Amino acid sequence: MPTKYVKPLSLDDETAAEDVAAAENLVGETEPAESVETIFGVVRRPVTPEPRVQPENETRTRPFQVGELHGTVLPERWALLPFEYPEPGAPLTAEIAEAALHYSTLRGRANQALNDLTMFHKLLVWNGGIEIGNDIAVAERERIRRENRSFLEGVLKSHGFDVPTDEQISAWAEEDLKHVANKQSDRG
Repeated sequence: MPTKYVKPLSLDDETAAEDVAAAENLVGETEPAESVETIFGVVRRPVTPEPRVQPENETRTRPFQVGELHGTVLPERWALLPFEYPEPGAPLTAEIAEAALHYSTLRGRANQALNDLTMFHKLLVWNGGIEIGNDIAVAERERIRRENRSFLEGVLKSHGFDVPTDEQISAWAEEDLKHVANKQSDRG
């Protein structure tokens, strides 16, 4: 993001060289910057003066259970815990940052799969146990449900967790619906 307005370049303008110099310094005149070669060309980015450190891990008072409900505004079920850094306070290396990114992506996808599965059960409860839609829509929802189930089973087994049964997921869905109903009755 430019630090100051740069007018368009004009070949006839005597100040074109000054404009080019100002346009090249996109990180600011007071911040140290480095040039980095990317697939989009050379980009200037700020140099971090102090090394980043690994953040503290979340402290837990009880063991993690798959399906724990977290959040107050938009609660969601968790399939996996957040990434745990190996040495909180130690320098954050590129390898640890990459591992945290990959794990967070996997965790997000696993949490989404679990919440999608509970949503399928919520829809059945809302619709009185009847699948709504034509045969294609019902078949597509079933394909997505099987895909989410298979993915979730693989992730949970690889992390040493028990896979929730359909009955457990159905119970969570009903618990979520009661939670929402209680919140709505508290408002009105």
